[in-house]
Amino acid sequence: MTIHAANGLEWPVVVVQDLARTMPYTFGAFVFDPELGVAVHFGDEDGELALLRLIVDRKARAQQNEARRIFYVAPTRARDHLILTCTDGHMVRACGLTLLRPGLEQAGVDPTPVPFRPQDALPAELPSPPPAVPQRLLIEPVG
Repeated sequence: MTIHAANGLEWPVVVVQDLARTMPYTFGAFVFDPELGVAVHFGDEDGELALLRLIVDRKARAQQNEARRIFYVAPTRARDHLILTCTDGHMVRACGLTLLRPGLEQAGVDPTPVPFRPQDALPAELPSPPPAVPQRLLIEPVG
């Protein structure tokens, strides 16, 4: 279920994955702001216009605020457990968990990191040799 669809609902366990992913702030050659007007990006960073930079910064800030608003919905849907995933390493400072840490600490919630182990990501091994006849049917006969 998407975060948008979860608004107003509550679940025993909520998983929010990939908190380290950043939003792409891509804008076309023309950017528009209702208060500031239109600016054109000509492709060279050296001669970037102040108006273009101002409009792009406003739009990026608006996207960040919307992302935070949407992200707020996801953790508040959890009734019993909230599982947040984030990569480790150089991206930790950009991780959404960094935004939550002060509030979690104030609420007395100690995040428990679970390190990634490559062996945990391997597929399960099938028994060798496979059984000739299934041990039991998945659906039992009725009657």
